[in-house]
Amino acid sequence: MKATFNQIVENLVTVLTDKAQRAQYYSDNEQYTGICGWCGVMSPESRPAYIKTFGKDTTEAAEAKAREMIAEKEAARQRTKYAQHAQEADRLEGVPAVGGFFWADNSGLKCDGGRGLYKELHALTCYTHAAEKPARLCCVEQIIKVSEADFARPDLADELVIRHNLQGFCRSEDVTEDRNIYNYTPEEWATFYTVGALVVSPSGKYYLIDSEGYNYARYIYVPIEWPEMFADEVESIKAAEEARKAEEEHQAAEEKAQRLAEYRKRCAKWLPLMRNVEKMEQDGTSTARKIDNARKANILAMCAAAFPGVKFSVSVRRGWGADFELTWTDGPTVEEFNEKTDLNLFCSRRDTFNGWDDSTGVDYAEFADFARLTMGSNGGDIKASREMSDEARAELLAQIFAAVPAADNRNKYGYTEAYTYTNKEAEAVAAALGVDVFDIFAHGFAENAETIARRAWNVRSYTKTTTPEPTDPKPGKAQAANSTGTTDEAPAEGLQLVETAEGVAVVGDSRTTYRNRRAIKAHGATWNKTAQQWQASEPEAVARLREWFGVSVTPTAEEADTANESEPQKDAPTAPTAPTAQGEHTPTTTSDNTEPTEADSTTAQPGANATLYETGEITGTAPTHTAEDFAADLAADRLELLRSAAADFDRLTQAGEHVAAVNAHLSALFACGVDVADLVQCADYKADQRARQRAAVVLTPDEFRMLYGFSKEEQPEDCGRVWQFERYTDYNGHELHEIRRVPSGFMVFFNVCEATGGGCSTMAVYPTYCAALEVLTRCRPGAQLIAQPAA
Repeated sequence: MKATFNQIVENLVTVLTDKAQRAQYYSDNEQYTGICGWCGVMSPESRPAYIKTFGKDTTEAAEAKAREMIAEKEAARQRTKYAQHAQEADRLEGVPAVGGFFWADNSGLKCDGGRGLYKELHALTCYTHAAEKPARLCCVEQIIKVSEADFARPDLADELVIRHNLQGFCRSEDVTEDRNIYNYTPEEWATFYTVGALVVSPSGKYYLIDSEGYNYARYIYVPIEWPEMFADEVESIKAAEEARKAEEEHQAAEEKAQRLAEYRKRCAKWLPLMRNVEKMEQDGTSTARKIDNARKANILAMCAAAFPGVKFSVSVRRGWGADFELTWTDGPTVEEFNEKTDLNLFCSRRDTFNGWDDSTGVDYAEFADFARLTMGSNGGDIKASREMSDEARAELLAQIFAAVPAADNRNKYGYTEAYTYTNKEAEAVAAALGVDVFDIFAHGFAENAETIARRAWNVRSYTKTTTPEPTDPKPGKAQAANSTGTTDEAPAEGLQLVETAEGVAVVGDSRTTYRNRRAIKAHGATWNKTAQQWQASEPEAVARLREWFGVSVTPTAEEADTANESEPQKDAPTAPTAPTAQGEHTPTTTSDNTEPTEADSTTAQPGANATLYETGEITGTAPTHTAEDFAADLAADRLELLRSAAADFDRLTQAGEHVAAVNAHLSALFACGVDVADLVQCADYKADQRARQRAAVVLTPDEFRMLYGFSKEEQPEDCGRVWQFERYTDYNGHELHEIRRVPSGFMVFFNVCEATGGGCSTMAVYPTYCAALEVLTRCRPGAQLIAQPAA
């Protein structure tokens, strides 16, 4: 240890004059400072450490020399004017006179709030501890006497500073004026005392004002007896402080109650769509993957409810900052998405980062009931990001280049380069994109077209206005009786009117014709089982269908007369006649002057026809059929719809579009009256299995076989079972693969995507599990089984 004798002595002088360091020095233990000590690494701090480091003789000699220096400094201090003034302050009784000295306390806080003495007392009572600070020696430069009423006024101190031009500052009689203030020693600084004006009341209360040259009472000093001298003022200050705290607590409680009410209102909006993940965790029967899927389903349910028709994707992150990542392509803007959704409800805690000191922390949500219910123990944040599609980028670039062709300047690699737009060109681009100029030219007019497209895309919403599927109306009896059976609305998109040998036919894909079958029937078409088409051969029906489709055909005189005779009058109710003995059905119209009788109303329709009227299956102007004919038509129509859905399912499955394939099943089942609305939000192989179970209850055996390829009785018990395999790759990545049981065997799915539940499947269906496993292990060597269906 390198330290001279004088350095040891100087350090001991500092140690022995400081109470805390002196107590550490006389400790019985060896104490050292490892780094940055007074003499370097492992500097001794206690006496045993000094003796071990420097030796006993050196330590004792240094102690003696240090005590001698301390005694000399104390003797010098006693000879100063400051010591004499301090002794005068010790002998003070009552109010000091002009030029007199007294000991005072001060909080060190500026009294710049206009409350003078009361702010200083408040600071001493609530913010600082005078007992832990040394008293300050003060000198009375002048005395200002005031009345008791003025003394109690908070703004008195500031008024006195302006009225008497008070200055203040500090002073020392032991330091010569030629000394440089930057060279003062600690002993010289200790000889300074505060000078100010003393404010005195008739009752003997007083305080000192030191304005330090400002136009307000910057600092106020009160005598060290202030707790007793200002007992009444201190008591009122404490009462006011308690009242303020109570009011703050009351206000905070009200604000919290209001926030809780708003929180519960927000939760009530989304709770009907949520699954109880907390219960799944408590049961202990669900796998981690199943629980994660439930969490993702809750997130997607909120997004789908807010933006129907927009495809959202959720993946697990399990990293710092967020536990789930939500993405969507084009669709709503980030501002529009945040306005209509409430992802914060899923988050009970959020990671934070402080860029000033690179520190991290956790911010906990005030209310977390919704997060615990819907996310369970995983209450981390959700990162939401919007992605730009290639189609949107191409469209925006085309609009930019159409407005300013010169902006399409590319380098030899095909990338667009920056182009300097004129004011007129910039306005033309903004007008073409439908945005403000400053939205796309935030940093000047020299910009790349790709950058402009991105900025325009950021403020452009691609949310489509969804139109609900056409629903079949169920009019009441009176409405059915007064219905004319035709509508003024145009035919649905996808329907087409074609000429046949017998008349006309309405053609289209199976789904469109099925959904619009009632409108087609209402205009006179009937289902032809042989041709598998909706056809019309009677002149009246042909004319109505041509008019409905807007086909201009010049009818013959005979056709015109027939059409006029059979045309129903506006506002006139119609009633069908009963079938003739030959089974033909002749529509009959009522005249304008004939009121509908009891027999004309739907309540008078006998048997099955009355029920069909009530459900809107037949109308007054359309030809009526027997219940058997209608049932046969409806069954054939449903079979055609299910056959088309089965073909779509096979085609999409072979193409690897598994979610779309499941949606083909769900759409057909929904049209056939199977309740699958809740399964649309999570269209995966499990949803298809649950839909198949519900379809077995509603569909007929023929319909079930048409859709799934096997009958209800032939359903494999293990259909839908899944074996999961995991394989680790470089950079700590991993792949997930599955073998799934399908109705006709087993299929292998590679690289299963958690967001869609899909993956790339094999084209073949293997008859046994072992055959599928052999394919999986050959294509993905090293894959390990991590989950399998229960026995």
